[in-house]
Amino acid sequence: MINLKKGQKNSDFQYYISNEYKAKVLASLCDDQLVDVILTRPTYKVRYVPRNTFVEPVCITFRPLGNLLFCRDQQITTQKGVVLGSTNTWPREMEHIIMKQVFQNLKVDIISEMPLEAFLEGGDFFVAKEDLCMLGVGTRTNVEAADFLMKNDLLGTKRFAMVYDETDRNQQRMHLDTFFNILSPQHAVVLDFEELSKINGRYINRKVYLYSKDPTMINSDNKIIPNNSGDYNLIKIFDDFYSYLQYEKYELVKVSNKQQEEYMINFLNIGNNRVISVNPHLKDLIQNSNVNDIEIIDINFDAVVKLYGAVHCATQVSRSIK
Repeated sequence: MINLKKGQKNSDFQYYISNEYKAKVLASLCDDQLVDVILTRPTYKVRYVPRNTFVEPVCITFRPLGNLLFCRDQQITTQKGVVLGSTNTWPREMEHIIMKQVFQNLKVDIISEMPLEAFLEGGDFFVAKEDLCMLGVGTRTNVEAADFLMKNDLLGTKRFAMVYDETDRNQQRMHLDTFFNILSPQHAVVLDFEELSKINGRYINRKVYLYSKDPTMINSDNKIIPNNSGDYNLIKIFDDFYSYLQYEKYELVKVSNKQQEEYMINFLNIGNNRVISVNPHLKDLIQNSNVNDIEIIDINFDAVVKLYGAVHCATQVSRSIK
C-alpha cells in the first residue's frame, strides 16, 4: 500500500520503493539472512510521510515456507526428466519456485512445468517398471495433471496407470506413497483396504485406469477420465487396486490401518533389494510374509515423522537412470 498522490514527486520516497533500493538491501545481507528472507517471505506495506526518510512502514507481514523438508512433493522425475508440479494448498504454492532454483543450481534439466489448474505432487508418482509409471489422483493431484503429462509425452514409459480415488479423499491417505510402495520388482506393500472399509463402515479402495501407447483394448464413454490423451489410450479399468497390482504380477504384502498410520509404507527403496524404513516393524512383517532377500535398514526418523511425513516424503529423485 503506497500513497503515490503525496509521494510520487518525492525523489527520496521513490528511491526507497524502487527495485534498485530493494536489490541494494538484499545485496548487503549475509547468506544466513538471505535464507531467513526466503523462508519467512516478509512483505512491507509502506506510505509516504513528509518528514525524515519520507517513507513509513504501515504493516509487516510474513508468509513462511514451512514445509520444504518434504522435498518430493514439488516435482516428479519421470524417465524423461524433472517436471515441476503445482500444489493446490495455499501454504505450499510457492515451494515449486524454490525447488526450481535448486534444480537450476544443480544443473538438472527441467523438461516442463504444470499449467494453471493442473495440480501435481510428487508423493503421488512412481516409476514402477521400465515401461510403467503410476500416478495417484485424488486429494492432491488431479486428472488435469495426469492429462497434461500424457498429452505432452513427459512420462517416458509406454504404459501409465492412473490410481484414482473416488471413495476415500482422506488426508491420512492423501498421496499414493501413503498407501502403496514398491518393495522389490516382485513385491509391493499396500494398505489393507478391506480392513479400512470395515473400520469406516463403507467401501474404500482405488480404481485404476491403465493407459498404453500400444492399445489392445480401448474403453469408452467415461465422463471423468479421458479415454485418450496424446499418444496414450485407455486400455483397461480395474475396479480395485489389488486386482491391478496382481495384473502387474506383484505379490502383495498388506499393511493394517494402524501400521499405515505409523508410516510403515513410507519407506525408501534404494535398489538392489535394500530398503530404508522408519518403522522397525516392517522387518517383522516382511519375514512373516515369507519375502526373502530384502535388506531392511532401520533409521530413527522421529523428528521428521512428527511433521507428518517419513523417509519417502523427504527424498526426491533428481535424475532418472535410462
